Amino acid sequence: MNSIIAIATELLKSNQSFIQFEAEMIPALAEFVCAAVSKAIEVFDDELCLGKDWTILRKDKRTIQCLFGTLVFSRRLVRDGAGKPRYPLDEALGIPKSRRYSPLLMARVASLSSHAVLRTVSRAVEAFTPGSMSFQTVDKIYQEIGEDLIEVATSKAAAPKQKNEKACTTQLFIEGDAFQVKIKHGLRVMVHRLQVSEGVILNGKRHILKQRYIISGLNRRLVFEQMSEYLDSHYDCKNTQIITGSDNGSGYEPSAFQVFSPTKEQHVHVLDAYHLNRKLKERFSLMPMPLKKRLRQAVFAADKPQVKMILDTAESMQQTEIIATTSQIISNACEIT
Repeated sequence: MNSIIAIATELLKSNQSFIQFEAEMIPALAEFVCAAVSKAIEVFDDELCLGKDWTILRKDKRTIQCLFGTLVFSRRLVRDGAGKPRYPLDEALGIPKSRRYSPLLMARVASLSSHAVLRTVSRAVEAFTPGSMSFQTVDKIYQEIGEDLIEVATSKAAAPKQKNEKACTTQLFIEGDAFQVKIKHGLRVMVHRLQVSEGVILNGKRHILKQRYIISGLNRRLVFEQMSEYLDSHYDCKNTQIITGSDNGSGYEPSAFQVFSPTKEQHVHVLDAYHLNRKLKERFSLMPMPLKKRLRQAVFAADKPQVKMILDTAESMQQTEIIATTSQIISNACEIT
């Protein structure tokens, strides 16, 4: 603590603005913390090898970039009783010896890459952590995260509540979609995303999703499985109506969301507002503008009688148009004859 106070005091005296102080304090703190953690890791390595019948071959240095900074430490390479060379510390930490980044950092980068371009993620890492990362490395991590991202997401989703702590709500809203992320050499990967909430609450003029939770990944099946695990762990859905929404694309049809509902009667699927509006414009492009406006208003107001009346009118107009067109064709044919 005294060392941190001394560092902060020195930087406060040497900088004319708090912005400059903060910019220098962050790497100074990271260096201080990383030195302490690196020392703790080496002590842990000592304890792992204490009293074991292993042959110590040598000590090798290793560098791992974490969210809080870069760790540099030495750990033992040993030969165990079976004659196999290994790094006990690497195994205990669960980080393969070829990796330079911690599992949590890789998972956070991969998750952020689901919502932003690679260069933006690279700049975010540089702006909000003591380290840096090229967009090419972001791309590599994004394609390699598989197990790390699934492990983090699954551990969160499956964090079990006690049975009597499961939430009971009348409705749950689940939205799903898939989108492409461009990576290097023009290649693209498909990212799948599901979000669940208990509805919308009003905070001033802002609409906020209540108890919002998001799961995303590169494997659609795993994303759906993780959402099922989250719902099973956090909600008692026996009397809950599940309302799902999507663009009805491949893998996101109404039937795909049935896995989240206890019964078919408790499941309602809707087309999202954007695609619903686009469908209305495409399918009724030949309708008079006043009628199109009335249809859109009726649909978004859930006025079923009004919607039925407008659809009947559109069908009647279409049939009249077909009859008129057919009559004209027959008339023209008769004149030619």
